Amino acid sequence: MILNFPLTGNMEDWENATTVTEIVLMGLSTQPHVRAALFVLFLVIYAVTVTANGLIVVLIVVDSHLHTPMYFFLSNLSFIDICYGTNAVPQTLAHCFTDRPTIPLGRCFAQMFITLFLGVADCLVLAVMAYDRFVAICSPLHYSLIVNWKVCIILVVSLWVSSFLFTIAPFFIMPVRLCDRNMLNHFACEAQAMLKLACSDIRATGLNMLITSVFTLLLPFVFILVAYGRIGLAILRIRSAQGRGKALSTCGSHLAVVGLGHVPQASSLKPKPQASNPNFHR
Repeated sequence: MILNFPLTGNMEDWENATTVTEIVLMGLSTQPHVRAALFVLFLVIYAVTVTANGLIVVLIVVDSHLHTPMYFFLSNLSFIDICYGTNAVPQTLAHCFTDRPTIPLGRCFAQMFITLFLGVADCLVLAVMAYDRFVAICSPLHYSLIVNWKVCIILVVSLWVSSFLFTIAPFFIMPVRLCDRNMLNHFACEAQAMLKLACSDIRATGLNMLITSVFTLLLPFVFILVAYGRIGLAILRIRSAQGRGKALSTCGSHLAVVGLGHVPQASSLKPKPQASNPNFHR
C-alpha cells in the first residue's frame, strides 16, 4: 500500500488519508539496562540544559545591567536551546520505559517541523550575535548608534520570521508519498530519517532541503567566519594586552557555540544516494 501524503494539507487531512496513524521509533536499544542508562544520560543533559539556559534568561531579564544587545541576543539563543531540548527529550525519556515506542503521525510531523524551525533560528541568531560583536570591536565608537534597540528588535523579529518561512516552505512545496512502513530508525522524528520511508522520488525534496540549507546554514556560517576574521584583524591592532584579552573574552564563548552548533549540522548535509531507497517505485 502506498500512502499519498501531501504536505500541503492540515493534520486532519494527513490522518484521514491513510490507515497508518503512528510511527514506531526504533532508535533506542531493545536492552532494558541500556535504555535505563540512556534515560539517566538524557535526563541529566536535559536538566542541565534547561536549568542553565533558564537561569541565563531569568538573569538577563531581572538584572538591568544585562539589558544590552549582546545579552538580548544571548537570551534568544538560550530560549531556542530550551525549546530545542523540550521538543523531543521528554518524549524520549518516556520511550526508555516502553518496549514499542510510538508517536502519532501528526505529532511526528509537528516535532520534525519544530526541530527544523529551531535549528534555522539557532543558525541565524548566531550570525546576528557575530554581527553584534563585529560592530562592538571594529567600530566601538559607533556601536550604540549602529546596534540600537530598534535595530536589535528588527533583527530578532526578522530572524524568527525568516526561520518560519524557510521551514514551512518545503512542507508546502514538496509533496511526499509514504509507504505503509512506519518503522523509523531514530529516537525522534527527524527529516532525513523520515525521507527514507518515502515511496516517491525524493530527489526534488532533497534538492529543496539542500538549497534551503545553503541559506540557513552555509551563508550564516560564512558570514560568521568573515566577521570573526575582521574581528581578529582588529584585535591584532590593539597594542595593550589587557585590551586584547577583553576583546577576546567577549568572543571566545560565542566561537565555541558556533563550533558546537554548525559542525554537526554541516555533517548532516552530506548528500545520501537516493537510488538505494528500497521503497521507491517509479
